[in-house]
Amino acid sequence: MTYLLGDNWRDFFDVIICQARKPSFFGVEKRPFREIDVNKNSKSWNLVNKLEHGKVYVEGNLANLIEMTHWKGNDVLYIGDHIYGDLADLFLKYGWRTGAILEEVEVIK
Repeated sequence: MTYLLGDNWRDFFDVIICQARKPSFFGVEKRPFREIDVNKNSKSWNLVNKLEHGKVYVEGNLANLIEMTHWKGNDVLYIGDHIYGDLADLFLKYGWRTGAILEEVEVIK
């Protein structure tokens, strides 16, 4: 993200979740969110009751995300790398906006 948006890339997003462990993120398991210290690359064991702007979270689950944010439909931009597993299902089931990360394509001249 630093490459695309610069050092302050976290300012562009309300909530940042990575390492969500899909597909279990969308399942019934209620794994808690954990805050990650991006400078030390370490997870906090503190209970996350609220998702805060500028912080980065790992793991978690869909039910807690919706409960904490009350977001639905177009409120969410989900960026994934799998057309069917990440993008199509979330758009069709939840109405989320989706963005795809695709491997770079080399142009042959």
